[in-house]
Amino acid sequence: MRRSLAPAAGFAALIFALAALEWAARAGWVSPFLTPPPSEIAVAGWHMAIEEPLASAFFTTLGVALGATLASAAAGIPAGWAMYRFPTLRNAYESWVAALFSAPLILLYPLFLVLFGRGLLTIAIIGFLSGVIPMTLKTCEGFTAVPKVLVNVARSLNLSETAVLAKVLLPAALPTVFTGLRLAFIYATINVVGLEYLVNFGGLGEAPWTAKRKAAAAAPAVTAAPAAAPAAGAGGPASGKWDIVLVMGPAGEFPMTAELTQAGEKVTGAITSQMGSIPVTGSMVGEALKLEFVAPTPNGDLAITMTGTLGPDGFTGKTTVPGLGDADWTGKRAK
Repeated sequence: MRRSLAPAAGFAALIFALAALEWAARAGWVSPFLTPPPSEIAVAGWHMAIEEPLASAFFTTLGVALGATLASAAAGIPAGWAMYRFPTLRNAYESWVAALFSAPLILLYPLFLVLFGRGLLTIAIIGFLSGVIPMTLKTCEGFTAVPKVLVNVARSLNLSETAVLAKVLLPAALPTVFTGLRLAFIYATINVVGLEYLVNFGGLGEAPWTAKRKAAAAAPAVTAAPAAAPAAGAGGPASGKWDIVLVMGPAGEFPMTAELTQAGEKVTGAITSQMGSIPVTGSMVGEALKLEFVAPTPNGDLAITMTGTLGPDGFTGKTTVPGLGDADWTGKRAK
């Protein structure tokens, strides 16, 4: 009877926590940018399940996470055994490995973006690094916890070290090794989804960006663009259609298209990218251009400023993104 009450008590605690969070969010105690009300999350999740390819995104993320976990096991189990087998190695490096366990290894992603590019390999490497550490520590812990008497009896029977490992150490340590495997999968999955979100690539982590782009493209106020693109030079040097490329450092290039209309020093129009079409305003004084627009993101709106100078080959300048710094951009008149 008591055992049957345990799952019910856990489920009741979960319902209570969700109700408390719902109340706190509705009352304004919790910022909606931090945690929306659970009811809104459920509704948005239902719409995403209907409108977005969540199944393919799920299996993409699952495949990368499982691959990273298997690689963690392939490297972590031998490393854990080596730390157990050679006490000097364990004394020298166990504290270092334990310290790395608490380090935010996902912050290494700019380095791997430079080395391997913006793709699934970079995401898998971050997942591997986050999973191999608990795999190594738990394997070493499992081997160390094996009673010495079992090992001594096996050696008294003249078993080789390989036989001792296969018939005594590994079977006895298997529960702890599987705990390490479970931890490796958990940490790999968390980092895979987090990095997919950061680099806007992959499976479940990219899903919020995809939904935001579709919402921005479907909003009438956002998709409004100039009725007709003026001919090159009509109304001012900024008027017309421009192919713009943002250079985002390790993340690579981000292409956009701008349709601008200049009336005197005032510039209006729209910028279109994979995030949708966004209205833009600004000014053109001499050869100096300044554009301002608000880009919607899953974490809220970003006020972005672009400044540039018109030259013989088009515009060159800087883009300022709050919290992300500056990025170079170029603009050439569309053909």
